[in-house]
Amino acid sequence: MKLLALLWVSSLAVGECSSQVADIHVADTDIDQVLQKQIDSVEPVLSNETSCDPLSSSLWSEENLFNVSSLWKLDTTAQNLLRQLGKSLSDIDHWKNDPYEVVRFLYRFEMDLSKSEKVFRSMVQWRAENNMDTFMERYQEPPEIFNLYPACMLAGLDKDGDPILVNRIGSYDALGMHQQVGSDAMLDVDSFLLELFSTRSNGIPSHLDWQQYHYEPMTGKRFSQFTVVVDLHGLSVRQFRPALFGLLQESAHSNQYHYPGLAKRVIVNRAPKIFRMGWNIVKNFYDEQSMRLLKFVTDDDYLEELQKYMDVEVLPAVINPVNGKGKQMPGYMEKIKLEGGRIP
Repeated sequence: MKLLALLWVSSLAVGECSSQVADIHVADTDIDQVLQKQIDSVEPVLSNETSCDPLSSSLWSEENLFNVSSLWKLDTTAQNLLRQLGKSLSDIDHWKNDPYEVVRFLYRFEMDLSKSEKVFRSMVQWRAENNMDTFMERYQEPPEIFNLYPACMLAGLDKDGDPILVNRIGSYDALGMHQQVGSDAMLDVDSFLLELFSTRSNGIPSHLDWQQYHYEPMTGKRFSQFTVVVDLHGLSVRQFRPALFGLLQESAHSNQYHYPGLAKRVIVNRAPKIFRMGWNIVKNFYDEQSMRLLKFVTDDDYLEELQKYMDVEVLPAVINPVNGKGKQMPGYMEKIKLEGGRIP
């Protein structure tokens, strides 16, 4: 359903110590117009005792700020911007108001404090309005039919020690899935995956908490970002239907503005000639920052290109038929059928 697996108020007064933020330029696209409407309607989310100092929260301790800066390799300027953003958000009482989470917004919007704050506030309000903090507890796991959606995390890591997220969109029978279960069920699974990929501890069942129980014990560090591999092998006109484009547009918006900063690069490989037809539509769903993450590689050199970022043996054989030995990450991801195929 998502092509990129990648894949979260102007002059807002929230109390004496809140900062005034300037208007931002919004590109003339449908996605940005929707975002601007949401941002303009954001109400301040206040704690019972508003503090002007983010360091009053243990989440914004000097130790956490240092650890986040080291993990994301922030220079002095970026560290100061993160600290400043923390001060601007000090009125928000929500578990996402954590430098490990907030840094994603700063990264995603290229160190633009104004836009980072606006979108963060919009995201918190969206989570409250949609009860997203309890979504995973209520939803548990997708119906078994969604095991045929070939998108998952791999057991192996890239050369930076970061996880690899694979989306074999070319082998996904999105039309068949839509005919079987409908739009709402597909969007629920999209929410499940985004929560799964991004959430650590808060509201996620322990058997799905891959960050604490798989990745951190293996690497000794917190998760920051994915390398995303989008495999388009098998793409056909069957996937170019208006209803599916509508779902993709909604998914793209959520990826960019509710769950930002998850991908550090998106490598799109094995695109057939027909891809151009769909891409002329899909590219309008993504903003400039997202587009800059993309790298398109051809059938002839895609393994050579992927080798720059990972040992290609960690890829599954359906992507690397030469010497791919990769497996899915233990747990829920092992249920995914990476070969995809038609929905029965």
